[in-house]
Amino acid sequence: DLIILNPRRENFPIDDPSAGWEQVSWEQRHMHLDNVHTMFWFPESDRSVTTQPIALFELGQALGEGRSFTVGAHQKYPRFADVEMMLRLNCPDHTLHRTLADTVSTAVGRAW
Repeated sequence: DLIILNPRRENFPIDDPSAGWEQVSWEQRHMHLDNVHTMFWFPESDRSVTTQPIALFELGQALGEGRSFTVGAHQKYPRFADVEMMLRLNCPDHTLHRTLADTVSTAVGRAW
């Protein structure tokens, strides 16, 4: 069986400090369950709006902990070069996928 957990909420109350704690705690708990394969996708985005700082931190955790993961980033993600550099330095044989479709396909294949 394959179970997919998506941390994205339809309505996240960004101004509520307790909501952030609840969200990050949920993500950490689920990423560290046994037999979890984490998929990271960094989309094209406006640098002035977001660069997904928690997701970047979580990617660093996955690299440091040697956990199973797949990562992809759109060329127009503001920190694309940083994601690419971290992968090259820490996991030179790991592919940085350039499309969401390739990232999902690889993640599903590795999770099986």
